[in-house]
Amino acid sequence: MQYSLAGKMMMTLTLVMLCVSLAVATLNYQFTSRELSRQQLRQATTLLELAAQSLSEPLASGNQAQIENLLNELLRAPDVNGLTVRDSRTQRSTSVSQKNAANVSFRLNTQVMHHGQALAMLDIEFNNQALRTTLKTVLLQNLAVTAVLLLATLGTVWLLTRRHILRPVKEVSLCLAQIARGEADLSKRLGMV
Repeated sequence: MQYSLAGKMMMTLTLVMLCVSLAVATLNYQFTSRELSRQQLRQATTLLELAAQSLSEPLASGNQAQIENLLNELLRAPDVNGLTVRDSRTQRSTSVSQKNAANVSFRLNTQVMHHGQALAMLDIEFNNQALRTTLKTVLLQNLAVTAVLLLATLGTVWLLTRRHILRPVKEVSLCLAQIARGEADLSKRLGMV
């Protein structure tokens, strides 16, 4: 199958633009993923520290009801799947978890301290469902913007190619065909486009 010069140019331009668009979208996705993961880890670490501080008094006084209430409140955080407190003194373990929890993506733990004494170990399981949802949205937005820009650019190039390259070449071709048939006025100049 033979393609015209304009067809070849458009196909080449389309392929180049698709490659560049995919490279940019991939880099943007990786950067966004890395940045959101760092942000989630910072937030999770802050939550862990606050939870350990909040649990120190109830653990020191042995108030099991208050410990369970605090754990249930902490479980409301959007990325938390479960929490476990293991009391170092009594070896008692208290756990709470989401009923339909997403897969655990990472776990953080710390000691719960009270006046310099280690009272318990706090483990928090986190999921990255919100992170994955955000990344999916970013990816879809990237694809939509890329598609619009690609279509706009290709349309503009197509119009400019037809007007500034193909039309003058066609006019020269018609004049040369007239000259070849002997029907042309050789004193006439070709129009400049």
